[in-house]
Amino acid sequence: MRVSVSDLDTYRRYKQTEDVTLEQCLAQLRRETPPSPAMVAGRALHSILEHAAYGDEAVTIKGGGFQFNFACDVDLAVPIVRELKGEIQIDTPSGPVTLVGIVDAMDTAVHDYKLTGRFDAERLVDSYQWRCYLLMFGANRFLYRVFVGQEQSAGTGFDGEQFSEWTIREYHELPVYRYPGMEEDVRREVAEFAAFRQRYGL
Repeated sequence: MRVSVSDLDTYRRYKQTEDVTLEQCLAQLRRETPPSPAMVAGRALHSILEHAAYGDEAVTIKGGGFQFNFACDVDLAVPIVRELKGEIQIDTPSGPVTLVGIVDAMDTAVHDYKLTGRFDAERLVDSYQWRCYLLMFGANRFLYRVFVGQEQSAGTGFDGEQFSEWTIREYHELPVYRYPGMEEDVRREVAEFAAFRQRYGL
């Protein structure tokens, strides 16, 4: 069974919040839910950062039909190693699971970029994403790089291209670290999710 880090976090959000129903969780895991505009914008920002020159500083960046205007200080010093795939094998009562994922960038820390409407440090710390990646890559430090913003307008440029304009009003860096017992926590969570997938035929 192959399990992505993002699917594991979808399951965890379902367990932790009453805002996500079982039906919504299953629809997401089955890829039946279309991405929200914010998710599409987040992917565009990821793509731009993936191709940024090391140490770039920007006031405005464009790509993928999006324009991001920075109303805060952001140093886009992106590590040279980017979009790195990883996987790890975990034995569970439901059978062997291959946990897979792609990190946004890596140097002495594993980097992850987030575009969100509100900075929620507690939610990020509670996530299993960073635990999985630290285990997967044998690293000790994970760095969330969080861009807080919102769409300002959408329309057509002078060249006829459709675009969405976003303003980034805050930028935060949140480091989290490997801790004793982290591997056991990840293995337990993966085993529980594997049983959940079998129960619902995923």
